[in-house]
Amino acid sequence: MKIFLDTANIEQIKQGAKLGVVSGVTTNPSLVSREGTADYEAVVKEICTIIPGPVSAEVVVEGASAMIQQARKIATWAPNMVIKIPATAEGLEVTSTLARENIKVNLTLCFSLNQALLGALAGLLAAAGSELIAYIAYTQVFNLEYAPKWPLWLLLPPTGAILIGAAGFWGTRRVVRESPLTVLKEA
Repeated sequence: MKIFLDTANIEQIKQGAKLGVVSGVTTNPSLVSREGTADYEAVVKEICTIIPGPVSAEVVVEGASAMIQQARKIATWAPNMVIKIPATAEGLEVTSTLARENIKVNLTLCFSLNQALLGALAGLLAAAGSELIAYIAYTQVFNLEYAPKWPLWLLLPPTGAILIGAAGFWGTRRVVRESPLTVLKEA
């Protein structure tokens, strides 16, 4: 298991690092702004000195070429940088380009129903994989009778998709309606 903090609070990050349980940090300009500073680059670089694992920083420009340019710059801030790219059509183009340049990337935010459905499908495939592993362990390793949990199969994927979609929408409702730059300028 890996634990990633989603913050720009340096004291929280230091405490997590001191406990030895933090694998990495993910942050964005909004979180940096909440900590009372506008110097995104300086805060991210400081986080990178505290946490040796991956530190994700988000691009805040729109358009594939602008995102690529900003991502390349952010990637030079520290060797453990991972670039957060929005999960849009342009974001996928950016991700492809950056991956060819060996720049570490993760996609963030769901902006459409199709993306949420793909997330639910991924969860369903993960459930199927875990059931297969359970079946093999029960029948081949421990020589026990196996009974699939069908009600969970019917209930959990749609429930998970609804809860994840609601949490994603609630947490990003303003960013989805407005550009990240507008949100940051008002912060």
